[in-house]
This record gives sequence, structure tokens and C-alpha cells, in this order.
Amino acid sequence: MKKVLLLVAVAAAMTACTSDVDLGMQQANKENADNAIGFQVLNKNMNRAALEAEGHYNFGVWAYKNTDETNNIMANYLVGYFGTNVGYQKFDETTTGGMTSSDMGVSKWGYEGLGTAQYGLASHMFATGYYNPTDNPDYMSNLEYQYLRYWDYSSAYTNFYAYAPYVKSANHVEYDNSNHTMTFPVGSIKDGVNDVTKYEFMYAAAKVVNADGNYNKAVQLPFKRLNAKVNIAFYEDIAGYDVILEKLVDGTVDISAAPATQSGSTHVYSNGLRKTAGAKVEFTAPNYTTATVTNDYTGSTVYADGEYLKFALPETYDVIATSQAEALNANKATSYSTTTYYAIPKENTNECGLTFHVSFTLKSDTGETIKVQDARVYVPAANCKWEANKKYTYVFRITKDVTGTTGTTTPDP
Repeated sequence: MKKVLLLVAVAAAMTACTSDVDLGMQQANKENADNAIGFQVLNKNMNRAALEAEGHYNFGVWAYKNTDETNNIMANYLVGYFGTNVGYQKFDETTTGGMTSSDMGVSKWGYEGLGTAQYGLASHMFATGYYNPTDNPDYMSNLEYQYLRYWDYSSAYTNFYAYAPYVKSANHVEYDNSNHTMTFPVGSIKDGVNDVTKYEFMYAAAKVVNADGNYNKAVQLPFKRLNAKVNIAFYEDIAGYDVILEKLVDGTVDISAAPATQSGSTHVYSNGLRKTAGAKVEFTAPNYTTATVTNDYTGSTVYADGEYLKFALPETYDVIATSQAEALNANKATSYSTTTYYAIPKENTNECGLTFHVSFTLKSDTGETIKVQDARVYVPAANCKWEANKKYTYVFRITKDVTGTTGTTTPDP
């Protein structure tokens, strides 16, 4: 590396003076730290997912420079988050390379010392809240050692390929630089609710060009989701009444989205609602920072009979919004369900859509109440074709023409 070699030469030339040698080595150490490769995570919008803010505490990364695209700089390195009693505990011998970003400050992400033979040393005493090898084996590195890596100033650019979350497994995510393809094994991607550390899967790529001092900055990774985000919101338009959302089935289900009935009482569950999947991410020329995602549903688990998406009621559901604009106001909790699904993108097949079920109470301006059970709305397949890295919010307007019953029969979504 250019700067390091120059500093070593300076130190050798000063061997006649002990103090000069010390100064030279101190300067060399400073330059080494400045030349270390470090990371930041962009969090400006959904396409640049907020790993730190949303609770992801690790990601995996490969790196190749243009002067050597056969031998990697990093091969599935675990990059961990050094938070306060969250993520990974930063020990004295661990550094992030001092990398900073102009819009995010000093990085809290690092990889040095997070190899399984390093992070699990008997001398390490783990404080409460941090991942540790005993209690969190799935969050340890697939590698025994992870060393601090440095920029090579003789290379014109370096490419980085990342994924999240990082899970230690024999059947883990792979990257092949000969065809620029990242492969998520079948079954590794899962749908889920709210727990983004386990159920939100992402990928990223960045090309860092050795110009304008870019090699002295943190690598910023713009993560994109392999899942789709699905949520629901409500507003009402019934003059003289407030709408109070209720549990669909007392103590069990708030709101449900079940696969639509195609014939009689037979539900069809092979309509793209899946619990697991794999994926292939193919990065494309010329920069290999954009990608095409192809889901692999081979052997994936589907929703069984009696299973469906279950949404919790909004935090404040006694009087919901009275306009669509208010319902979509992200600062109001009166209309959004508190549940977010990280759903697996649906197949482009002839699916039968979803039927949403909800119960509510009408309260008039005189205090009269009417309970409406199992109001339903059918969403056709054309409006349920979820895609990766997109957010879907279904907004329902409750009107005087709404379906449902005022009978006492317990709903069966």
C-alpha cells in the first residue's frame, strides 16, 4: 500500500535517532488507521434501509478490487454494530478504522476481531444485551478470524457486496464474483411480523472509486429489502357516527387477511402467500451496483389451512381517522395497524387475492352503539402482487354500505 510503504521507508531512514524512530512508527500507526476499510449504513429512505434504527445489528460482506477480481479482500465477513448494550461488544483490541461519514458521524460498525476464534475468547466478559457465542451462536461469524483490511491505492476501484441479517450456518448466503451473483439458500428468507432482526432480508452493493479521497471515507451501503412491507390503515365516512375498531374474535384475532375463497368453503392457499423462500441477486454491468432479484420458491413452505395474516389493532382505535389523508399520516397511530408484515414477494401466477376481515362498533352522536361483526372486503390478485423492496399499505374506508352482521354469531375468517 502506497502510504504505508512510504512511512516504513521514513522510519528506516531515522534509525540513528531513537526518538525519531518512535515518531515515525506513531505516524505509521496513524496512517494505517486512516487507510483501514470501514463501513456506514445509509438510512435516508426505505430503499436505504435503516439498519441501525430498525434493529439490525449485523451484515455480511464480500469485497474485490479491480486489480484482483479473483481473490477477495473480505469473504463473508461479519460486520457488527457496536451499540450501547446492543449488537456486539467492542473490545479494546477492536477498531472500526476510525471511519466517518459527512452525514452520519463516526461509524458504529466494525468487523475486526469478530471472527469466532477472536470474539469468543475466554478472557472476554460479555455485558448484558450484547450478542455472545453462548447465548447467540447464530449471530457469530462463519469465519475463524477477521482482520482489519486496508485500501490499496494502486487499484482504481473496489466493489463491495453485502447482505443482512448475517446468520452463522453451513447453508449460508454465498457470493460468486465470476458471475456477480449472490444466492440466498432456499428457506433462508422468511416472512414475519415486526421482528426485523430475523425477518427482514436485504442486500446492497457499492463501488468505491479511488478518486477525490474516496478511499479515506467509510463505505456507505444502500441496502434494499428482499421482502415487501405490508400494513393496513382505516378511516370512516359515516355521518353522525364514530367508528371504534374491535377484535374480530375476542382475545384471539384483531384483523385478518385470509386467502380468498374460490369455491364454496374451500380456501386456496397456493396463491403466493409463502412462509419461506430463497433468492438469487444478480448484479449487472457496468458498475455491478444495481441488481435483478429472482425469488426461488422451490420447496418453500406455504400458509396452511386455517393460517392467514393477522394484524393488530391500531394503538388508538376508539375513534379512527375521518379522511384518507389523515389515515395515511405516518405521525398518527389512530389508523395504522401496529403490525407490519415483512412478506415474501408473491409469484406472478393466477392468484386469488385476499379477503380482509374486521369488526367494529358504531357510536352515534347520541351515544347509541351498534356492533358490526366480520365486515369483509375482497382485494383482487392484481392488488396483491407484492414485490421486493416495496411498501404496501391497504387503506380501508368504512361507509354506511359496509358488509358485516349485527348478529351474535362468532366470525370465522
